[in-house]
Amino acid sequence: MEVKEAARRILWHYKLLIAFVVIGGMASLVLKTDGGPTYVASTRLVVGTDLDATAAADSVAGIATSQARVEEVLSNAGIDRDPGTVADRVSVSPIGSSDVVELSARDTDPVVAVDIAKGLSTQVIEVMRQSGLAEVPLPYVVDTASLSTTRAVSTNGVQNVALGALVGLILGILLTALLEAIGPTIIGGDAIAAELRGPLLGVVRHWPRIDDQTMAWLSWQVGAGARRLRVKTIEVTTVDPLIDVRPLASSLSASAESQAAPQPPRIRSLAADGIMPGSANGSTGLVIVTPSVLKDADLEPARDLMAVTGWRAIGIIAVERRGVPRWLLRMRPTRRRPSDDDLSVPPPQPRSLRPSGSG
Repeated sequence: MEVKEAARRILWHYKLLIAFVVIGGMASLVLKTDGGPTYVASTRLVVGTDLDATAAADSVAGIATSQARVEEVLSNAGIDRDPGTVADRVSVSPIGSSDVVELSARDTDPVVAVDIAKGLSTQVIEVMRQSGLAEVPLPYVVDTASLSTTRAVSTNGVQNVALGALVGLILGILLTALLEAIGPTIIGGDAIAAELRGPLLGVVRHWPRIDDQTMAWLSWQVGAGARRLRVKTIEVTTVDPLIDVRPLASSLSASAESQAAPQPPRIRSLAADGIMPGSANGSTGLVIVTPSVLKDADLEPARDLMAVTGWRAIGIIAVERRGVPRWLLRMRPTRRRPSDDDLSVPPPQPRSLRPSGSG
């Protein structure tokens, strides 16, 4: 599938994508709301190891976020918190290029944040001395955590909403891709014409009203296609039962007779009023009327009819569906290369020959 065609099929579900984006943003606000501000308590320690500042901070962080050390601190302080959540809220950063590192703990309760920062600092000092990473008097605390130095921080709501919206967009794209894999949607008259291997004669915007200029242009194309394919009968059919093609067939037939051609083709609506076609051979051509947006499975009856009878498509007329965004229909996919079967189909006329009026 081409990139433009894939994008057009996904964007066809733009309302679903917008819903996923909105739900993702709102869900992020609900999940990130913890009922109050977050407090940060910090303790500074002199490490004094042979490592550089960044490596020393990493060593301290490895000790401070250890599951066993966090559980011991919570147990000694009588704090009811999940050890994994507490470890995720602990951070260690170097102070410049010195031997001093800052250990910070975040919590919704400032007293708990101070107790966790103090307890983890004690654990770090004990572990580093016992493991030989440092000798007495190192490491030691130079600035202990306290309520007076604890600061309140606010969560970045905009960032959370943006992240939630992005996650929602990704999930929406995955869902729409799955829906299109199950039931592909064909969008635009050019894409439908490519699927049926015939030229696009025109797009009718206000069906069944077709102005005289557009009707004359359609009749000229149908007559030119009939002469090129050397067909004597043209059957006008549709893949949508709600589209009545009988007025169109009558107008095309009247226009063909008024052109005073030597042998104008017979134009009628296929199987209308119970009248079945008289022959199933190459002397009959098809004009297929379709909605501008439909499922790929909706084209199967037309494909089967062409395969069984051998009739070839003189052209396709697309009826623009109401409520379809114009910008979506303007995303035209790259035209496919013509095959040998298309050599007898008249090439598309230059755009300057098309009527300026809309149907």
